[in-house]
Amino acid sequence: MQQMRQSDQAEVRDLLHQILSSHAEIRQIVELQRAGDRVAEPIMAAGQNELRNLREILGNESTGSNISGSPEHDSSLTGSPNDPPSPRDGQRYLSYQRGLMNLHKATGIPPTVKVLDGEVTKEGEIPFAGGPYSDIWFGKWLGEEKAWASKFKQELNLWTTLDHDHILPFYGIVTDLGPNIHMVSPWQEHGNALDYVKKHPDADKMQLVSGAASGFAYLHSQNIVHGDVKCANILVNSTGKACICDFGVSKVIEEVTERSASQTLTTSGSVRWLAPELIEGSMPSPSKACDVYSFAMTILELYTGKHPWADLRRDASVIHDVIILKRTPGRPVAESIPDRVWDMMLECWQRDASSRPQMGDIAFALGDVAGK
Repeated sequence: MQQMRQSDQAEVRDLLHQILSSHAEIRQIVELQRAGDRVAEPIMAAGQNELRNLREILGNESTGSNISGSPEHDSSLTGSPNDPPSPRDGQRYLSYQRGLMNLHKATGIPPTVKVLDGEVTKEGEIPFAGGPYSDIWFGKWLGEEKAWASKFKQELNLWTTLDHDHILPFYGIVTDLGPNIHMVSPWQEHGNALDYVKKHPDADKMQLVSGAASGFAYLHSQNIVHGDVKCANILVNSTGKACICDFGVSKVIEEVTERSASQTLTTSGSVRWLAPELIEGSMPSPSKACDVYSFAMTILELYTGKHPWADLRRDASVIHDVIILKRTPGRPVAESIPDRVWDMMLECWQRDASSRPQMGDIAFALGDVAGK
């Protein structure tokens, strides 16, 4: 029975190898993919898994996992890490690698298996960019396509050139410290805006709100949508100024998870700040108007010291009230939100996204209220 299973597995591997080695087969996959038959993803996944199996076999060599092969030696691939490696294993590894890259280029699909250990290599001995807190390196996927630096090159170049008093400096992304993407910036000892006003009840909330609005207006002027506006993403620096952080994350989330940002944000604890069109899914990615809606929720959060919709314990209740009942928050009685600011918040919460004010106009109005 075990021999039969091994024989079946070998046949499947031979078929997979044949598909990935044939330009005609890959062209057929492209045609099926265009017709709506999602055949490329399982083939990509099978190929990546086969690469992993081969790496385990090749890693048993006493000389390390140097991958090479020559046609004069032949042995069948069983796929067991306990089998001794052969030159054909290395040859087949390189063939799979080329085939997967050809499949990727032909169909445009990303790696299906998201754990890319062993598939991505760091390039060079010197980072291409860096600062006092972080370094950024180039890498290659499957020995050919630049990873991260090419995929997000435009965003990286844009983020690293941002310069504004109310924008937290951005130094880079780390992807190999666990399952999360880490955006690296200098530490801010006062923490986020909500924690700051709780620890400093006499803090000038209007100055914080005005500074944050200025930062968001700057991002929008650079055509950057924040996508997750709330007090947790507004830090306070050593001089008491609001500094916007984690901008542009929604775009990276979409690239890495292959899910719309609205799906991820709705299920990740941000629903209380989200615009209705994001909760409904009619707007798959956050827009500047979505940021405006969320910013008004952030003002409410800062003044009350509580998350929006604090009277509703469950996020499902928030979704019901916002989408079904079409509610907006009521004005807090005990909080000293200026009338002019509250009127502006109501404009920001309009259901019609096109009717909401621009962030630049909001920043100007709040600066006037704050006496800047």
